[in-house]
Amino acid sequence: MLDTNAIVALLQGNLQLIELLKDANWLGVSVISQIKFLVFTGLSQNDSQIFEQFLQRVEVLGLVAIDAVRIVSISSRVHALECSTQEIKADWNLL
Repeated sequence: MLDTNAIVALLQGNLQLIELLKDANWLGVSVISQIKFLVFTGLSQNDSQIFEQFLQRVEVLGLVAIDAVRIVSISSRVHALECSTQEIKADWNLL
């Protein structure tokens, strides 16, 4: 699961992050990160369009986690990344 900082870095073309995620089977963002991105005051129309295209390619997770199997699956994927960069963090507050 990508946090807001990782989303921004990815959309800015961070090569290290792109390389890390290129073979990922799943990418997700929280609805909180979606909101944080969209309310940024410096967001241009182009930025907004790019972000909307990005959202079509990832899963947006809501505030309520009612599916225990999904929670285990997401946490397993996050642990499997074992990323050393600080740009990608699990948003455990949703779980």
